[in-house]
Amino acid sequence: YEKHGKYCKKTANGYKIKIVEPLTKCTTLKRSCSVDKTGNYIYNSDYTLARKGCRKRKHTRFIDNKKVNYEEYSTIVMDGKGNLYVLGNVKNNKDDDSLYFYVLEKYSSSGKKLWSRKVQSDAESVAVSDNAVYIFNYSKLLTAYTLEGKKRSSGKRSNLSISDKKIEKKIVNIGKYFPEGLPNKKERMDAYISDHLTDKRGNVYIVGSEVFYPSGTPDEVPDGQCGNVEEVKGALIAKLNRKGETVWAKVIDRND
Repeated sequence: YEKHGKYCKKTANGYKIKIVEPLTKCTTLKRSCSVDKTGNYIYNSDYTLARKGCRKRKHTRFIDNKKVNYEEYSTIVMDGKGNLYVLGNVKNNKDDDSLYFYVLEKYSSSGKKLWSRKVQSDAESVAVSDNAVYIFNYSKLLTAYTLEGKKRSSGKRSNLSISDKKIEKKIVNIGKYFPEGLPNKKERMDAYISDHLTDKRGNVYIVGSEVFYPSGTPDEVPDGQCGNVEEVKGALIAKLNRKGETVWAKVIDRND
């Protein structure tokens, strides 16, 4: 039943099969499927990725959540003290792409997460003004928080013009701002950089997704042919110094 079947085990309902499939020199896919008593094969799409011997990334911390799955950080802004505010896309159910929500999260400039708040699913952008953080859907103001993360009435702001101003997405050069170890074709690793900003000292803060391709990278699809390129994503936030060297990076829920 399985090309990479490692072993099978008899159960009350038939047999359980363990699959261990090598994907790269240092990455292995592990999952289990089953065959019932009548011989029907039951596919299980759940899997884990195991990495052994991959190139170490000194300045990157990997974080996993048990109940939710971070897919992407899409937008980043900074307040006058150098703290960062990011919008994140989170799946509420790891097996269902339709169940998702957004979070507004605050980080210090050293990469420490200070607080996290669940926000409306149609959140598009963030702005900091008047000692508050404002969440927009394009030019429409959705909600506001104090810099300490408390819900705030949007009517209390003194700068009324901020709700009428469309927050433009910054143009990001995809070829820049990659943290250490990315992209890495040998390990099928890449990154989507969604947004970035630069502080007064020339440090660059980036957000986006780290991506792993279990079935191969897009450039491995033959010319002129269509291919279903599977992606496993994790939210990415990082700080680079003015030389482009990684100061710190965090990857959340890369699923391994």
